[in-house]
Amino acid sequence: MAAYKINISRIEELITQYAETNGIDSNVGKMVSAAENIKKHKVPSFAEIVLLAGLLEVSPDYILGLTDLKEPEDKDMSKILYAMSRLDGGMRHSLAKKAEEYVFIQNNTFNPEDSGIEMITADTLSESAQNTAAKAADVKK
Repeated sequence: MAAYKINISRIEELITQYAETNGIDSNVGKMVSAAENIKKHKVPSFAEIVLLAGLLEVSPDYILGLTDLKEPEDKDMSKILYAMSRLDGGMRHSLAKKAEEYVFIQNNTFNPEDSGIEMITADTLSESAQNTAAKAADVKK
């Protein structure tokens, strides 16, 4: 990642606002650790920036000081990156392979439903999440 002059006080202010709103939780510890690492090394890793942005619900560009707009330009992309940053290496690899499959299907199929992929919209997302949680609870029994 190219070196940027990170405004660490901006990050610390966001962490303080988060803690005031949400209390001191495990996320605050992760954020403080990432901020300390950025202070020490001066060049943040991509994973640190994505993790901080996701936890603080701001765009990675805002964390880097490239914009003054807190809202991510592409909220879906930000959600994908944040989810990816929390996965272990094996799961990230699996997600990357699945993403490649989706690109292939998108580029070679006129209708995604023909591919057997269930398209999830904002309306069906919460229902899908509930079904997934119920299946996970059944597996634990």
